[in-house]
Amino acid sequence: MDVHATTPLDRMVRESRAALAPLAGTGVAINVLMLASPLYSMQVFDRVQHSGSFETLALLTAALVACLGFVALLEMARDRMTSRVGEWIEETLLPHAATLSTSGRFDLDRNPVSDVKVVRAFVSANGIKALLDLPWFPLFLLVCFLLHPYVGLYALGTATLLVAIAVGGEIVTRRASEEAARRQAVVVQRLNEISRNRDAAAGLAMCGPMVSREIDANAGVLERTRRVTDIAATMATLSRTVRLGSQSFILAIGMSLALSNQASAGVVIASSILLGRALAPIDGLIGGWRSLQSARESWGRLRKAFDAWDAASTTELPEPKGDLRIAGVSFRDAASGRDILAGVSLEAKAGEIIAVIGSSGSGKSTFCRILVGALRPTGGEVRLDGACITDWTEAQRRDHVGYLPQDSVLFAGTVKENIARFTDGSDADVVAAAKLAGCHEMILRLPGGYDCRLGEHGAPLSGGQRQRVALARALFGRPRFLVLDEPNASLDTSGDAALAATLTELKDRGVTVIVVTHRYQLFSVADRVVALEDGRKIYDDTARRALENLRAAAEQQVRRNAEQPQTLKAA
Repeated sequence: MDVHATTPLDRMVRESRAALAPLAGTGVAINVLMLASPLYSMQVFDRVQHSGSFETLALLTAALVACLGFVALLEMARDRMTSRVGEWIEETLLPHAATLSTSGRFDLDRNPVSDVKVVRAFVSANGIKALLDLPWFPLFLLVCFLLHPYVGLYALGTATLLVAIAVGGEIVTRRASEEAARRQAVVVQRLNEISRNRDAAAGLAMCGPMVSREIDANAGVLERTRRVTDIAATMATLSRTVRLGSQSFILAIGMSLALSNQASAGVVIASSILLGRALAPIDGLIGGWRSLQSARESWGRLRKAFDAWDAASTTELPEPKGDLRIAGVSFRDAASGRDILAGVSLEAKAGEIIAVIGSSGSGKSTFCRILVGALRPTGGEVRLDGACITDWTEAQRRDHVGYLPQDSVLFAGTVKENIARFTDGSDADVVAAAKLAGCHEMILRLPGGYDCRLGEHGAPLSGGQRQRVALARALFGRPRFLVLDEPNASLDTSGDAALAATLTELKDRGVTVIVVTHRYQLFSVADRVVALEDGRKIYDDTARRALENLRAAAEQQVRRNAEQPQTLKAA
């Protein structure tokens, strides 16, 4: 069976075949009608000039005008068809590409949404027309040979020279162009990072030095881009010179043949017209070579991404109970090559609450992202009720899995939309989630209540308010598995008490909870405590024993502090 038979990309390709027939038919008509101009020239110079018949001239001219009029109409129709096909490609693939880019289930070289845009732009632009006309190059070349072998050889040589110039320019500039694009992307990424964190940068007076660093880096990018642009401009000028010169030199060849009685005067003009038409698709491909390469690379990435997506399970699984099994989960940072997680294994029964502790940089947040399927591990697996977490469809994970990230990010929209995860959730479900998170009264005090509109990063809410709304979002839909990353980082004492009450109620409902915390107050509602250090699990015991160990360590420290003054006094 064809492994590509069911991907969204291949379904789109199959459905797009219906557009190939009219596009091909239009191309046939356009290129056949284009022969009218050289035929007109030959008839005018070889027949009308000798016969002196104005009637024949008028008839030939009327026929030429009709042919050119049909060509114009067909060109407009083809432009509209390619534009509509491009729009249809984007409308068909964009929802799948957007889901793919945000799923976190695959290692992607680039955002699939950008790749869809690149393919759409190529199909809608002139590059695709040059590809559609390229198969007609042999026809016009054959006609050139029929006029005279010298004319055909000259056309073939000119086409070969243009292709050689284009390929040479591509070889010379490709590596430098890719390096300039890579460095430009880094500069843009860093400038966007400065913009996102402008409050911290401005408060620390860091904007000037950081922007200066990027300006210096951008100067290097501009230098590389300048070299690439200069080479490309030189090649373009050379190509244009060859193109224009060929139109003139073909007249010289034709006239030489006419003077030696090997061709008629009409052949001289017809040769020039045919040469221009034969070289037109090659010229178009050379001009759009970079966009063709980009479209080909984007198509390849989309093929790879959609094949991987299709290989993943999309079976509707039954509602989970909440049994969790984590087997040898590892994660290596691709940029630094550092192992952030190394072989972490853990099991939790439905309704169990596990507190995860560890120093900064121990891999806790990465662990949380892997648990909910937002990040793909480089080794090991996470299974919920026996099924790999990434095998649950997005809709099922939205219904059964809740997640509170460390930064408690909220999106532009209303409070209600954020809690409902931008679905058509009912008001009752939104309010129930807010009450369970202990933020219902707080939301009612906001301007507009649940319809309060939030800006970038959840403005105008405070850090604690954002965290409580984000907790309500995690609880929306009554999930069976919940992952909370530092849920009390921005909460006060009353917020801590409300969070403990929420966790107690979740435990009574049989919800499995993984909670990352630096505060030991949550140990009172946890069943177990797991400690991570340098990406490895170094402790796993009951919460009661963990508290006893902490109390013993604290008492030992107190005794040491009490003994220290006595030691100093004796000394």
